[in-house]
Order: sequence, then C-alpha cells, then structure tokens
Amino acid sequence: MWGVAVTFLTTKFCYGQTSVSQVESRILLVYEVDLKIFWEVNTMFILKHMKPEEATGKVADAYAVFPKEIPVPDPLVLMSVSPALTEAQSGIIRHYMTHEKLDMGLLAMIRYLVASEEGYKFCVNLNTGLLKMAGGMTDEELKALKENPENAPLEEFQKALLLFVLKVVKTPEAVTENDVESLRQLGWSDKDIFEAAFHGTSMIGASKLYKAFVK
Repeated sequence: MWGVAVTFLTTKFCYGQTSVSQVESRILLVYEVDLKIFWEVNTMFILKHMKPEEATGKVADAYAVFPKEIPVPDPLVLMSVSPALTEAQSGIIRHYMTHEKLDMGLLAMIRYLVASEEGYKFCVNLNTGLLKMAGGMTDEELKALKENPENAPLEEFQKALLLFVLKVVKTPEAVTENDVESLRQLGWSDKDIFEAAFHGTSMIGASKLYKAFVK
C-alpha cells in the first residue's frame, strides 16, 4: 500500500543520488490528499530563517526537493538558519525515499513512536496524518500502536526492526550483539540496521531544536 509513499515529510535528510525531478515524480505519484491539515504551516522561529517564498541559494535548492504543491516542513525551514546544514539535510530525504529495504510504513511508525515519546507534537501530527491517509490506520490502531508497539501492523521482520530502534532510543546501553544478530537472521543488513536506528534517534535532536526555537 505504501509504495513510494510520502517519506518527504521526514525531518531527517542526507546526501542521496536521486534527482529532484525523480523525487518530485515519486511524491506526486502517491496520494493526492491535503496533508497540510495535519500540521501548522509557516511556524515562526526565534532565529533568523528563510521562508520558502524568500529562499535563495543552497536553501532554495534544498526546498526544491518538495514540489510546489507540498509545503516545506517546518523543521527544514528552521534548518535554513544554516544553509550548509539545510543542503546536507535535503539529501537524506532522497535517501530514505528510495531506500531499497526500509518500508515507508515502517519509517513513519518509527517517527510516530519516537516523536510521541519525545512529546514532539509537530512530528506526531505529521506522521499521524501519514499513517492514517497513506497507511490506512485508524485512531484505534494508532492508540494501540502507541500503547504497545508489538501491535504494529507490520511483517514480523519489520516489527523486529521497529522494536530494536525503540530499544536504541530508550535504552541504548541495553543493546547487545545478539539483538543485532537476530536482525541479521531476519534478512536485515548492518546498513539497514544502522540507518533505521539513525532515523529514529535523529528525531530526538530534531525535537529539541524545534522546541527550543519555535516562537
């Protein structure tokens, strides 16, 4: 169901190989829905940043990963305080959008659960929208997911990775070699394991920055 779904809404990005036109075509392929209803657009920050309509240079190029029909997510707008970091961030979106193993539904659940743990309202709302509109989840299913991630409507090998990422986020010192080996036995590569963990832990930094600098 997720296909190439809207991972453009993630707040974590890195350098990727996909062109802007390829990314746009993938975004527009999926769900013609007004996802703006799930988050506030044009949030103001106490640091000097570039609004999408005012962006130039590296920041404008970074924002261009989103087709004009899609509002630039506020966390990326905040990142525009540093054009170099914005440029770097705009690549991770391409990387995760075209990831060969990490399913869009799995990534959205990682973001939803870590954001919920962090009280990161913007990302909770955003990924609630994704999971409901792109993933077909109900309010009851989302509540059950938050209460017990074992309820995640995923294949068992995906659920194992989801639970591992949550362990990394909550109790990193408890992660063992056996945890990693179990994931390898389910078909996950070390690259997959690290990139899923990176996706989850990146939410923590994004949450702190957003809360610190939002007006």
